[in-house]
Amino acid sequence: MGDDGTIRDCRRCQGTTKARRRCSRRTCKYADYCFQHTKSVKGLKIAPSGIPGAGSGLFATKTFRSEEKIADYGGPVVAKAPFEAGNSQYGLALDNNWVIDGSSTQSGLGRWANDCRRANRRARHCLGNNASLVTDVKAQTGKLVVRRGRRINPGQEINTGYSRNYWLDIDRARNRAKNARGGGGGGGRAKRGGRAKRGRAKAGVKRPARRPPRRNARHRRVIE
Repeated sequence: MGDDGTIRDCRRCQGTTKARRRCSRRTCKYADYCFQHTKSVKGLKIAPSGIPGAGSGLFATKTFRSEEKIADYGGPVVAKAPFEAGNSQYGLALDNNWVIDGSSTQSGLGRWANDCRRANRRARHCLGNNASLVTDVKAQTGKLVVRRGRRINPGQEINTGYSRNYWLDIDRARNRAKNARGGGGGGGRAKRGGRAKRGRAKAGVKRPARRPPRRNARHRRVIE
C-alpha cells in the first residue's frame, strides 16, 4: 500500500488483440485494460500531472464532449467514519454516511483526476476543472463526466473539484508537518486526512441539504 492509501491491484488486460485473442499484458496501474488498450478503447492515459506535487494525472487521448462520460469511479461502499480514520485519499462520498472506496488501482480511471485549485489556475499549472464527479446513490456507483458546456481535447489534463473537507484535512496536515519541522519536532511526514471527495448527485436522487460555505473557505470551488 502506498503512502496515500493506494492499493496496487494487478490484473490481466481485458483487451483483444488484432488476432482476436485476449491481451496477455497485466495492468497494475490502469483499471481493466493495459496502457495501450486504455488509450485505444477508453481514449485516456495516466501521465505526470501539470499540477506540482499532484503526482500522476488523467489525460485525454481523444475528444470528450459536454456531459459525456469519461471514466468510472468504483470500489466497495464502506462506512464514512472508518474510511476517514484511515489514510486513503481516494474516496467518493455517496451521502453523509457512505463512501465509495477507490483505494484500489482497479477502482476506475476516475480516481486519477486531480483538482485544479485557484492557486494552480493563477500559476497556469492547469486551465480549471473541466469535469465533474457524479454519484448514483441507488446504484452505489460513481463516474467522471465532462462539465456542461465544456469540451476536452486530446492531450488535455482532466481535472475535477474535490470536497471542501478533503482540502481542509490536507492543508491541516501540511501545516502540522511544516510547524513540526520549524519547531525541531523531527519533521516526519504528516499523515494526510482520508476525507472523501464529494460527487454531484444524479438527477432524480435526493441528497442531504448542503451546509452554507464558511467565510474563510476561500481556496476552492466545491462540488457537493
